[in-house]
Amino acid sequence: MAFHLHRLRLTGKPLHHALNGKVHTSTALAQARQPLSEPAVIALAELLAIDAQELLRALTEPETREWAFYRISAQNRQHVWNAAKSHWEKSGLSAKQAARAIGIPRPRLVNSLYGTRPLIFDWHHATLLLHALHRDAPPEILLPQDPNSRDQH
Repeated sequence: MAFHLHRLRLTGKPLHHALNGKVHTSTALAQARQPLSEPAVIALAELLAIDAQELLRALTEPETREWAFYRISAQNRQHVWNAAKSHWEKSGLSAKQAARAIGIPRPRLVNSLYGTRPLIFDWHHATLLLHALHRDAPPEILLPQDPNSRDQH
């Protein structure tokens, strides 16, 4: 269900609002740390004013791959940002050009590289960057090779 909340852009404020400001609950749902029964998912869908099937349906194969990328990237933010930087630098892009390619402001990119809480480099960012670099490689090229690795924050 967490993937669907992200896919529908219902994390953050929309989810907090639907849950009457219950930030911990909405965060746990968005991070797939809190399971919900089917009746609870249906009730949540009503609060979000969406069809419950949008939250209940199984992920497609491409969605499963995208969600796996997101989860690994979220646990390894610094590694993924450094890998992305390495790829854009090898291709001759500046930080400003890379930020434009992935659709974020340059200060957000710089903060993600050198700040304390990097943005999650998601599937969309990865595909935009690889397209801009004319790389015919899967987005997973940016992930750590050890699936059990985890950045130390």
